[in-house]
Amino acid sequence: MTDERVKEIIAEVSEWLTGEPLESGRVLLRPFEEGDFDDFCEYRSQPELLRLSGMDAFKDEAEAKSEFAKLTDRSVPTRDFAVVYKQTGKVIGNFGINIYPFVKADKELENKKGVSLSFVLNGDYQRLGIMTGLLLAAFEDFFVKHDLDFVNCGHFVFNEGSRRLQERVGMHYYMDHVFPHNGEEIQTRENIIFRDDYFAQHYTNINSATIDRWVAEGWEWGIPVTHEVCDQVRSGNWSVVLTPTKPVPKSWFGDLKGKRVFGLASGGGQQMPVFALLGAECWVLDNSAKQIESEIAVAKREGYEIHTVCADMTKPLPFEDGFFDIIFHPVSNCYIREVLPVWRECARVLKKGGRLLAGLDNGFNFLFGEDESHITENLPFDPITNSRQREDILGDDCGMQFSHTISEQIAGQIKAGFKLLDVYDDTNGTGFLHEHGVPTFWATLAVKE
Repeated sequence: MTDERVKEIIAEVSEWLTGEPLESGRVLLRPFEEGDFDDFCEYRSQPELLRLSGMDAFKDEAEAKSEFAKLTDRSVPTRDFAVVYKQTGKVIGNFGINIYPFVKADKELENKKGVSLSFVLNGDYQRLGIMTGLLLAAFEDFFVKHDLDFVNCGHFVFNEGSRRLQERVGMHYYMDHVFPHNGEEIQTRENIIFRDDYFAQHYTNINSATIDRWVAEGWEWGIPVTHEVCDQVRSGNWSVVLTPTKPVPKSWFGDLKGKRVFGLASGGGQQMPVFALLGAECWVLDNSAKQIESEIAVAKREGYEIHTVCADMTKPLPFEDGFFDIIFHPVSNCYIREVLPVWRECARVLKKGGRLLAGLDNGFNFLFGEDESHITENLPFDPITNSRQREDILGDDCGMQFSHTISEQIAGQIKAGFKLLDVYDDTNGTGFLHEHGVPTFWATLAVKE
């Protein structure tokens, strides 16, 4: 790679390097400021941090100030950002970004656009998930917004904590090299994550952030029920949907009083309030913090209890075997890539004879463009393997969505141990396909055998 190409890459990532502060949970990244010197000296003097990072203690204040001045120098391609604990404003570490240092010698990465990360964190704030959150937030920024090809990070072989952290966020071994330090050579391991690896492993994080954003903008499936609707439920007048328009038959539920009902990816305060007010004991799991906030707000307003879990449904469900009587699962499998593991987890946490009510996208919508009047895509729709589909769907702020077949959606339930009892179809509710009566969704009732 030529020096000119390196300069081009530096220019291409400069927007991130000088842009808005990046936030993650309890911390944010911002450029270092002169007033950060004391906080910097505090964590830079911790013996264990120095040992694990291969740095030496400062001989005196002058050396400390000289090192700190490098952090505030904005003229170099390497940039270190201050890690700021939002609650107190304290700087608790630094997070460095550099053009990948071995890119000139590595043929596999030649002409690819990537950055190398380095970081240290005040020992008093370690093992709190802070750096995990920062790395994932940085990956999303690098790969989604700035279209980088890879991100690299290294650690000394004896730094087990850093190794586990980098593996936890999806990085994998790439190469070894040695780091000269005080006349010695320290063995160093380099890890890497490529763009496709990131999307395959972390697409649910993208969807979580996308849906949070939609809810804040007034998304129809994120608007909780009103107090007036809740009063109607109390008087016996109620309905819920699994798909856009058709109410679920009440016979699918039976008597809800005293039943344990699990709303899987059913946050937003639309269906669970109905079940709770009808006497069910309710749990809800959703990967959107905003949707969970709505559930809690409605429960507080209406005076009932709701058990909430903000989690990814592609992971094992945090419940014991045979815990629930009913699972209510509105259309949401379009936001996950593999469906069968979800059906198997549903079967595990349901009692024998328990019911699974599911809303399913049949994949037809993915064939059509925005006006729905002509076919623009092939199936399957999988933005993990199809980069053009990925660019299109992320460019339209639709998160990462996937088409699924009847074999995945319905036969998958049977494979997981369910018996299908009933099914109906539904349309989008609006648009060209709806006007022509084209069914784009199914709703299924199944029982655990």
